[in-house]
Amino acid sequence: LLKIQKKQYSLKKLKGILFPFSMEIEKLLIKKRQIQEKILEYIESEEDEKASFQTLSQQLDDFQIQEDSLEFKSFLHLIVAISNNHHRNSDFFTRISQIILKYTDSLKKISNTQIFEIFKTNKRLLLFLLQENLLVIDDHIAKKIESFRSDKYPQYFLPELKPFINRETYDKYSKEIGDNFEENRKIGENENYISQLIRNDSLDEFISLHQKGDVALDSKIKESIFETNSYLLNEKPSLIEYAAFFGSSQILKYIQLNEIKLTKSLMIYAIHSMNYELIHFLEENEIKPDYSSFYKECFKES
Repeated sequence: LLKIQKKQYSLKKLKGILFPFSMEIEKLLIKKRQIQEKILEYIESEEDEKASFQTLSQQLDDFQIQEDSLEFKSFLHLIVAISNNHHRNSDFFTRISQIILKYTDSLKKISNTQIFEIFKTNKRLLLFLLQENLLVIDDHIAKKIESFRSDKYPQYFLPELKPFINRETYDKYSKEIGDNFEENRKIGENENYISQLIRNDSLDEFISLHQKGDVALDSKIKESIFETNSYLLNEKPSLIEYAAFFGSSQILKYIQLNEIKLTKSLMIYAIHSMNYELIHFLEENEIKPDYSSFYKECFKES
């Protein structure tokens, strides 16, 4: 590279040096793209989980991902990115967990700290790794977890954090975790009742709450220590945005009919839901990208 920088090569010779290098990069990108496509096919498949995983497992074997440590770590980062950003169906984490378990032996070759650094953006996956003894909380990781206060990590990992914090701090966090703690953190979704109704698009129960005056349609979703959707952690969604995020079209339309305006932001949430009917509904109501940066946001989310 220094010789190239000093212009010690002719253009012809330079092409001869760089062409094989660019070809290798292209091969690598094609391989990574194919791996991603196979994983998404498996996650989005409506076929039996065991049968579809067997197909994926054979495909991943062909790629020999675990043969190179850097490539394997890159693969794990991909799993985390999909877990953080992809729309979740009912067995989403079951399928993600199966992929991780396939590489148990390879994970054991990575240091405890490196595993945490790779998976640290997803509380639900960290919990899975802890329960499978693929990750152990030590002093260093405990300090990291306690520092992620804005995303409620200390509360979420309170049982594992207990040996590393004082009694006063433990008592403070324990007041926030509520009932059904283990079940809620395994689900990894907002545990509030209104959030559950919206996710399940339970229209009758939602209407009943509204008519009793127990919910304001222009309100925001309450924060939850169990939330693991990265987009919802960064945003503070309204009820109608939350409905769009989960593709709950019945509740969204009910909220709209009760004089809550449809806004541009709903398109991003609806794209995440992968509910094409809902996306078309928004288009019919003139909720469309109308400037270049918003088009880019929609494209990125899709």
